[in-house]
Amino acid sequence: MQFAISESEVPVDYRVTCIKKSPTHHDRHHHISSIGIEKASGIEVISEATAIAQLDHPGGDRYHVLAASGARSEVIVHACPKCGPGHRILTTTRDHSKEDNLLSLHECGSHGGGGGGLPPRPVVPPGPVTPPRPPGSRPVGRVR
Repeated sequence: MQFAISESEVPVDYRVTCIKKSPTHHDRHHHISSIGIEKASGIEVISEATAIAQLDHPGGDRYHVLAASGARSEVIVHACPKCGPGHRILTTTRDHSKEDNLLSLHECGSHGGGGGGLPPRPVVPPGPVTPPRPPGSRPVGRVR
């Protein structure tokens, strides 16, 4: 695959928000075919080959995944341990999470329809509001 970056372009570090994989999302026998990256204009889905080419290039873009805990993992290129020599895949750097950082992301386009990949934010109804206690008052109930 031919890949070129003009001298005026500066590499960017993009957050990966979704993946595309078939036939099923969690099928460990098939690789990710593309990733969705967060840009100012929205989510852009790029092929695995494009992401690998960018990562291989010293001035290419970089990608990362943010876990629910807030931990950050860098997306890297790695030889597939099951496919034989020469087949390379996207994976992430090790972190303290037990889940697969890329496979834990949603399928691109499965939430919101626009390729966003992010789950909708839950609507949390407001709870009861407790008025502040007057200064010097004691709390009601058992206090240990």
